[in-house]
Amino acid sequence: MELEKLYTSRRLLKKAIRKQESRLAFKLSNIDHYSKANPKNINSIENALEWFLTWRLKLSDYSEIMWCDGVEKLELEKLAPKKWKFSAVAWIGPESNIDIINKCNVLGSLLLNRNGTGIKSYFIDIDDNGKKYTAKK
Repeated sequence: MELEKLYTSRRLLKKAIRKQESRLAFKLSNIDHYSKANPKNINSIENALEWFLTWRLKLSDYSEIMWCDGVEKLELEKLAPKKWKFSAVAWIGPESNIDIINKCNVLGSLLLNRNGTGIKSYFIDIDDNGKKYTAKK
């Protein structure tokens, strides 16, 4: 599929976001089966969050199309069986110039659907050097 077509079609963009939501939900649903202290498990969730943010940022109110180059220092807190609170550092920059990457603090919460295969709702705050951006569902 052409990238331009994907970016201009809101429906296709939302479909890509839902796919990344499902991937992140799967990782969080299975965290209880593994040790949270296992760095490989946290890296897997950081990677899923990175891809989710990359696609979700395309619908944000940034002045240009942004992307996420990485997520690190992820801290997860389980609030309820399907509800998570998290904080992390994300590297975010414009797609038009990959040499510009800003270190942003990310705080959020997400609620998985009842069978843990998708995200029912989320609220994510991104602090980009004093500029605040919010992503929610």
